[in-house]
Amino acid sequence: MFSQEERGRAVGLYCSTSMTTQQVVEYLGYPTRQCLERWLHQDPRYMERIPKPIIPLSMRVRAVRLCLTGLQQQAVAAQLGVSAGVVNHWMALYREGGMAALQPQRRSPMPEEEKPGVHPVSDDVGELHRRIRELELEHALMRQVVEVVKKAPGASLGRLSNREKTRLIDRLRPMFSLHCLARRLTIPLSSYHYHHARRDGDKYSDIRVRVRALFKESSSRYGYRRLHHALGLRVSEKVVRQIMREEGLVARIPHRRRYSSYQGESTPAPDNLIHRDFSAKEPNMKWLTDIT
Repeated sequence: MFSQEERGRAVGLYCSTSMTTQQVVEYLGYPTRQCLERWLHQDPRYMERIPKPIIPLSMRVRAVRLCLTGLQQQAVAAQLGVSAGVVNHWMALYREGGMAALQPQRRSPMPEEEKPGVHPVSDDVGELHRRIRELELEHALMRQVVEVVKKAPGASLGRLSNREKTRLIDRLRPMFSLHCLARRLTIPLSSYHYHHARRDGDKYSDIRVRVRALFKESSSRYGYRRLHHALGLRVSEKVVRQIMREEGLVARIPHRRRYSSYQGESTPAPDNLIHRDFSAKEPNMKWLTDIT
């Protein structure tokens, strides 16, 4: 809420200068343009104020021509003494209808029921509407937590998973904006779009079926590289690897059997003919060797 001093300063600046409501908001940094207009409608000086003069066609054409020469809109606005938003609006009109679209429009008189003082608007009305909207959002979220997520009434929204929050947002999107729901549920928009896309369906469903079939035909021996080659499709190896991980397909890897002396000899042992008698009467009677 703004103090009476801040409110009087904004209204006084508008009534004592040729500034527009948008220029007053940009100069002071507060309030919003809609809020300033409500303050003006409640001030008697606004009723007696002469309407701001309509900017002539010659100045509008001059501004457009300066912009067409390559000059920035901010520089053109400063040179002509208008706001940059006005110059931007003129350029948009020129792009749509040419120079003829820059012709000033006659102002229609304000309807009797919309004149200031007929229906005074309180500064608290906007705040009340915003609070009512927040309460409606809280009530809708609590109801959907029970119906959609199957949680107990009063469950903490902060403890919900991003997947559950996405389901709540999808259910309440027709009634509330996406940004409002994401801010209340404290879920980044990127996370919402990720889980929302996953709910739309599996875009690799056909490839998933073929991967399972090829893996079964290979007797669980193919890894993701051989499966990717066997598919013969223009798809990344990472996709095949992801599908195998999600389906729990793990290729069997043969392991080399380590030697163990407890398993016995591979061939029958030769007869022991020497019996540790290494003596010989003549050469070449006993030939011995040692294998370790």
